[in-house]
Amino acid sequence: MRAFAAVALIVALAAPAFAKSDHVQRAGEGQMEKIQEKAAEAARDAYEKSLSNIPDQGSTDPWGAVRPDDKPKTAAARRPDGSPAVRPRQ
Repeated sequence: MRAFAAVALIVALAAPAFAKSDHVQRAGEGQMEKIQEKAAEAARDAYEKSLSNIPDQGSTDPWGAVRPDDKPKTAAARRPDGSPAVRPRQ
């Protein structure tokens, strides 16, 4: 009799926990997920297609029109006498 009471107590305590689990699939639940996945995939494909339509543009130099072309772009600033414009720290 004690064993039967112990089993009944365990079942009574486990029943609310089992009732909270979402183990039953509702009507149309799987179909909505499939429709959403298809819509997301179509949007992803459209985005990738739009990216492939953009032509490749080489590197641009926004200051290219401001700088004169006769000087090299990596030259350091120098005074007319040839000495550096900024004195090194000592």
